[in-house]
Amino acid sequence: MLRWRVLSALVGIPFFLWAVYQGGPVYIFLVGTLILLIELEFYSMMRIRGIIVDRVVAIGGGLLFLVAAVFVPRFFFGVAAFGVLILALGRQITRASTYDVIHTVMSFFAAVYGGGLISHLVVLRQLPDGQWYTFLLLASIWVSDSAAYFVGVKLGRHPLSPEVSPNKTLEGAAAGLAAGLVAVGVLASWMRLPLKLWFPLGLLIPTVGQFGDLVESLLKRYAGVKDSGSLIPGHGGVLDRFDALLFAAPLVYYYVAVFIIG
Repeated sequence: MLRWRVLSALVGIPFFLWAVYQGGPVYIFLVGTLILLIELEFYSMMRIRGIIVDRVVAIGGGLLFLVAAVFVPRFFFGVAAFGVLILALGRQITRASTYDVIHTVMSFFAAVYGGGLISHLVVLRQLPDGQWYTFLLLASIWVSDSAAYFVGVKLGRHPLSPEVSPNKTLEGAAAGLAAGLVAVGVLASWMRLPLKLWFPLGLLIPTVGQFGDLVESLLKRYAGVKDSGSLIPGHGGVLDRFDALLFAAPLVYYYVAVFIIG
């Protein structure tokens, strides 16, 4: 598993960084592909649980967030969320015989979770120096995730959240926090960000990233599955690999927009 994990990272990371650097249609297509795959994995997980997520709402709504992020970046989340809500309720009204309210709620959640959160990668990239803040985000998440994994495997003794994810440990979480902070500090120094701006961000990114990991673990436990999918060797599904970014991307976008750009 470790071999496949490393090989997948060696292939996937350079491609993702290249797409961030290119921006434009290449980057938008990449984020759109991630949304599509995440929504399909979410659909499959919930189906195992017996909840039929409306794929029109989940996929169409998830991609609506992406379109809004491209054309109305400042207000994209609210605009798209309203559109998805109308879509979800409209589908419920017209298909009342085959869907119930819980399916509609989960379909709306799928669109927001799988599309609305990760679409912040697009609006982050569109900010001034957005590609560098995106690199900073990715570096912190990836370094934090790797440190948490390896330290947790070797030294982990105390469970972080045994009911949600028994394999995650406090030792791994601490290592991930420290490594993520260092990664942010290195890139922030190169970007010449003052300590008072990058230090809080350095603490927040790995913390929120691990929160996102636990949220996905909660969903998997609810569905009764070990992984969200099997597309990425050594990692599981796309959602398994990008769960931390779902919450960290909005955090970095709003932090940069409010406290750095102003």
